[in-house]
Amino acid sequence: MKIAIVEDEREHRQLIKKYIEELCADKNICSQIFEFESGEQFLFENEEIHADALFLDIQMPGISGVDLAKRLRCQKDDIAIVFATGMDGYMEAGYDLEAIHYLKKPIDKNKVSVCLDRIHQRNHENKFILIDQTDGKYKVNIQNIVSVEAAAHNTLVTIRRENVCETMKSTLSFGEMEQLLGDFDEFQKTHRSYIVNLSFVKNITKTGVIMDHGKIIPLSRRLYKDVNAGFIRHFTR
Repeated sequence: MKIAIVEDEREHRQLIKKYIEELCADKNICSQIFEFESGEQFLFENEEIHADALFLDIQMPGISGVDLAKRLRCQKDDIAIVFATGMDGYMEAGYDLEAIHYLKKPIDKNKVSVCLDRIHQRNHENKFILIDQTDGKYKVNIQNIVSVEAAAHNTLVTIRRENVCETMKSTLSFGEMEQLLGDFDEFQKTHRSYIVNLSFVKNITKTGVIMDHGKIIPLSRRLYKDVNAGFIRHFTR
């Protein structure tokens, strides 16, 4: 598990790192810890790191912790965020930005332990893939992928967040995306150019798969039997 600590005060940053190292050793969690003095430094270097979790100070010079979290969410980054602050009044922002916990300074080791348990459970339950776009890589929870469509040598990936569907253009080919999602039972190929997440399927006709948000995905005659069986098996299970 890759854990980033963004904290402008060295003393607090090293204390959080010390707690995480000790707790990960106790819990047998394999981890890499990365330290950053500012949100700007994190944004620049995380393009290579792709951290799974972020311990984030709210009050910092330059980009604040809240603004950094907003930027990550706008980039569709599902990183687990833990806010840390010495002031009250930021819990609502934490909820809005899907933070998994809120730590009050001085940091308590037992509360860091709770955070690590939540992060570990979240990463164990959720599965992520990296989607290549022209401006970088994005970590996407596969549970949020609704469908994949071939687009010449690229793919269009429809993602649902907070009941709103968005489409991202990926530089991965359809074949590469099919291989990437092939290990996950919830994904089913419906056509030579389409893959759907069965969790978002409303019903199936002879010629199309109707998604929850109303879009109709083509269904080839050759694949109808497999898709229908997969749909029944998915929801029966």
